[in-house]
Amino acid sequence: MKQLTLTIATVAISLASFAQTNSGKVNYKETINMAAAMQHVELEGELAAQLADLLPKEQMIQKELYFSPDASLYADAPRKEEKYKENNGIHIDMRMPEEKAYRDIKTGETIEQKDFMSRKFLVSDKSKTAWKMTGKQKTILNSPCQEAVTTKDSNEISVWFTPAIPVSTGPRGLGGLPGLILEANVDKLLTITATSIEPGSANANKIVKPTEGKKMTEKQFEAMMQEKAKEMGMEGGHGANITIKTNRR
Repeated sequence: MKQLTLTIATVAISLASFAQTNSGKVNYKETINMAAAMQHVELEGELAAQLADLLPKEQMIQKELYFSPDASLYADAPRKEEKYKENNGIHIDMRMPEEKAYRDIKTGETIEQKDFMSRKFLVSDKSKTAWKMTGKQKTILNSPCQEAVTTKDSNEISVWFTPAIPVSTGPRGLGGLPGLILEANVDKLLTITATSIEPGSANANKIVKPTEGKKMTEKQFEAMMQEKAKEMGMEGGHGANITIKTNRR
């Protein structure tokens, strides 16, 4: 009985220490399913076959989230130089655009700096996300998490958040839940997973609103994306923004 009491007390102390964490940094890994991403791109003949050989099955990028009780900023981690493949004179330059997502935790407003067709946009959104709890639970990085789901821009989104870190934010401007989001899945296209948590005072200089780009609302940006997709012969939603350039040498 004494041993059982000690175990319960230890768990309680551990959870209490997590609850005191309301600022710090989270490192994430984004994984894009390239096969799913390319489903909406119409290619024919030799080019389609060559691209299939050149494109990786997955594209991964490291991200960082700086958070405090008032705001958060999700941005790229320092990048390594990328190498590109070549096949029969076709050179692929595939770059993940450098984007940022600022979230005002108190008001719920998000401001995202997005790159689309070599142009920068500042996309603001003040709408509240209608989350639905599934009742599922699991542990991520020793943190107890719960699952919530929603639909946004025709994309099914599921996230895992931890009430043990009571900060209502997460990657890519996601938030509105009673805890920090440590994992997110957008359809079968994009998976975002926390790889480490660094509690402590967040660097205030890191959590600043992005300022580069043309200002648009989320609805305006979505309408523009859909219009350009139709012009390019593409259909469907967009869970991730990828720039792929090909040229023959």
